[in-house]
Amino acid sequence: KDIADALAKACVDDASVSSAPLTYLELFSRAKSMNKTVSFHRFITGIKVLDQVAVYQLTATDATKQLLMGISEV
Repeated sequence: KDIADALAKACVDDASVSSAPLTYLELFSRAKSMNKTVSFHRFITGIKVLDQVAVYQLTATDATKQLLMGISEV
C-alpha cells in the first residue's frame, strides 16, 4: 500500500511497471525525473574569489550544479 501511495503521489503512470516492489531510490528517481525545473539563472560566470575564478554552470538536462575552479591571472 505504501508503494502504491508513493507512486500515486509521484504521478507515475507507467504500463511497464513490474510486479516487484520498488525501492526508495527507484521511487525517488522516478519522481525526480518527472519534476525537472529550470533554474532562473541559467549560467553564472566570472565570480572572483581572491585569485581564483569560480564558474557555476547550471544545466536543465541533469539539474545539477557544477563548480569549475580555475586560476586567473590578475
